[in-house]
Amino acid sequence: MRVVHVIARFNVGGTATWIANLSHSLVEKGHENYVLAGMVQSGEVEDVRFEAINGIRIGKLGRKVTFLADLQSLLEIRRVLKRLSPDVVNTHTAKAGVLGRLATFSLGRKRPAVVHTIHGHLLTGYFGTGGTLLSTGIERIMSRMTDVMLFAGEKVKLDCLAKGIKHQKYSYVVMPGVEISPKKKRYGSKVTVGWLARFANVKRPNRVLEIAKELPGVNFVLGGDGPLRPGMQLDAPKNCKFLGWIDPKDFWSQVDVALLTSENEALPISLIEAQLFGLPSVCTPAGSAPEVVINEENGFVANSFSSLELSQLVKKLTSNAALRRKMGASAKKRAKKIFSLEKQVTDHLIAYTHAIEIRKGIKDA
Repeated sequence: MRVVHVIARFNVGGTATWIANLSHSLVEKGHENYVLAGMVQSGEVEDVRFEAINGIRIGKLGRKVTFLADLQSLLEIRRVLKRLSPDVVNTHTAKAGVLGRLATFSLGRKRPAVVHTIHGHLLTGYFGTGGTLLSTGIERIMSRMTDVMLFAGEKVKLDCLAKGIKHQKYSYVVMPGVEISPKKKRYGSKVTVGWLARFANVKRPNRVLEIAKELPGVNFVLGGDGPLRPGMQLDAPKNCKFLGWIDPKDFWSQVDVALLTSENEALPISLIEAQLFGLPSVCTPAGSAPEVVINEENGFVANSFSSLELSQLVKKLTSNAALRRKMGASAKKRAKKIFSLEKQVTDHLIAYTHAIEIRKGIKDA
């Protein structure tokens, strides 16, 4: 099977890790795999794995919506697809999902099968009312033209289905495969809480500062970068440290509790990585995050997005070493079982095979 992935840019983050791990697993099982991506934007860093997974640069493609550049990207994607002649095109993220699918549909009756993965929907936290309605309407139309829809988590799927974003018959939940080799943990004199994400509004990094101010006796480390970071550093309390872009192994090795403050999420890979380090987590009830953090089993899920409630849950863990060890052990055991590379590639191959069968008329669309 020859698979081509299309994504707007291959920046350091959860989606790039998802695609990189899936790509390596597909190749190990004897399939061909390519990744089409544009350029990262200011404040981001490209994932160094791009070339290793047969990355192909689409020069004008990027996160920002620009009519002329996007049209050029669509035509370039189409040319690459014609040259590679894949069996399956798997598009990822909103903008690349539209351009990649339009390019594939334009190839006519002999086009490849089309699979689209929704890693995190745009229904909350990204746009105002008008932008949300527009993006939802576009995806509602596109999803009905797509052979198979994949959703990163049950909650993300249910949210999208409620808005009419679905394939009429073939919609699947898929989990990321995460593999990380923990380094020996470095324990300091104070308990340390870690937050690893993009400094963007939807991730609500400001909540970390609010929580840190409530818990002055706890250290907080923030990994990642983005447009909000400079301003946040000026307003941060003394118990906050900013580490910039950092390897997850180096980051989680110095942390005792993982924290997620997002307004909107799919399946947060950063928390899965933390769990493989044996760390308990505290998170908001965003998207499918509660499918990673099982409340009162391997961490705590807040009932709201309140910084005060999050700080109270963080305090429960930072003040109780025995509870951290118990929940951390549970987190590691579950993560190794649920988020394995083997399960990820098996689930995707099932979906890809179904999509190909739909195109060949073996299955009804």
